Amino acid sequence: MATTEQKIEDNTPEIEAMRALHQVKLVEEAQEGTGIADLPNGRYGFTWAPQSESPLFRKQGYQSFEIHKAATGEIHIMGFITAEDSSRLATSNEEFYINLYPAAYENASKVVAINKSQIVQHRDPSREAGNSVKLKLEPARESVQ
Repeated sequence: MATTEQKIEDNTPEIEAMRALHQVKLVEEAQEGTGIADLPNGRYGFTWAPQSESPLFRKQGYQSFEIHKAATGEIHIMGFITAEDSSRLATSNEEFYINLYPAAYENASKVVAINKSQIVQHRDPSREAGNSVKLKLEPARESVQ
């Protein structure tokens, strides 16, 4: 079983593939503390409040999320979801909720990139049991998984 001590920064092949696909590099030291919208395209960093315009940092803190601003300018929240949520993400015809975790936690072991434009509603991180963020998403569409 996965624990909350596992971090995205462990550079799993899936995370590295997402970084390559989005064509992102770690925020530069001078850019630390800048919100994702104000960064140039092609950057990523870490934050504890991925659903808002929060500052990004170079180092991943405990239970923080990795955020990408792709070369295209699209913003993606990286995280882990369950197989059930992954299936809904791929096939749902109506709005649905998922729990997105900053690190693998219990059954949430599938790496995913959620395009911020797909988020209809969100709740703040739980700060308990894996620090998940509950997201309400638009119906399934092409998404990076």
